[in-house]
Amino acid sequence: MKQKETQQETMPKEKRVVFFEGKSWYHRTKELQDDLTTKYGKKGGFETPEEAEKSYWEYEKRYQKKQRDLQIAKMQKIDVMLGDYLEYWFENIFSPRIETTTRMVGAYTLYNLILPSMEADIKLKYILVEYLDALLERVTKICPSAGNKGRELLSIAMKDAAGDKFISYNPMPETKPYPRAKPKVRVLGKEN
Repeated sequence: MKQKETQQETMPKEKRVVFFEGKSWYHRTKELQDDLTTKYGKKGGFETPEEAEKSYWEYEKRYQKKQRDLQIAKMQKIDVMLGDYLEYWFENIFSPRIETTTRMVGAYTLYNLILPSMEADIKLKYILVEYLDALLERVTKICPSAGNKGRELLSIAMKDAAGDKFISYNPMPETKPYPRAKPKVRVLGKEN
């Protein structure tokens, strides 16, 4: 009993997702219902905080997946605009699977380069290569790496859109490539 209380005291307080009650470890649960309400509960009987935390993250992963699946199903029933989809995709699909630095570059690319360069929003299902080429041409004028980063981010977004059945095919492979500028490397020898 003393060992379990000691374990509880040594766990970092800011990251605690489990708690000790009675004679075992517990964690809170949440389950997304079909009517989009969330049902809360608790699950216990774990001997160690690690077991309880592992179970917590499994529940959390299932909750997030069901939430995403329901959001996508709802969005597929309506005509989604490209700008709205890109914002939704970046915040809810792309960001959870990337590192912080990649997110910062992606956020800058989307919110400062791509979205402001969209002269007219278009329904996602009507996206054509010509529209994307014109958009990337405007993005390229902002800075030297904008075309490359813009195309890279749009390629990932359109691949996910095709995978989630928002569009019937991914037009990005047919768009004009914007190669990354190669830095000029100067090799210094003993003479220099």
